[in-house]
Amino acid sequence: MTTGIKETKEVIAAVVAIKEAIESAKADGSIGVLADYVYFLPALPSLFQAINGADKVPAELTDIDFEEAIELRKAMQDAGAAESLQKIFEGIVLIGTGIKGYVAKQKG
Repeated sequence: MTTGIKETKEVIAAVVAIKEAIESAKADGSIGVLADYVYFLPALPSLFQAINGADKVPAELTDIDFEEAIELRKAMQDAGAAESLQKIFEGIVLIGTGIKGYVAKQKG
């Protein structure tokens, strides 16, 4: 049984929400605290959720299975994550599964 991917999905949602807030705030050419705070307010709930469970993400990524990796990739695509961010994520998953395999080999 795997650890699950709930916290990792929340981090993805937070990163995308912050990215969207920054893009909206920069639309006029600059970012100002007073002028652009309204763009960041919608990102706060997902940011707080992500921070709350961020310590569980490494365990999730080192215990990820193929179906979960596909689910996370889809979550990133659905959230509009850039292809480059998706490739970085795939690299992280590959490293996590490699660590999991190495640890399992050392134990047994």
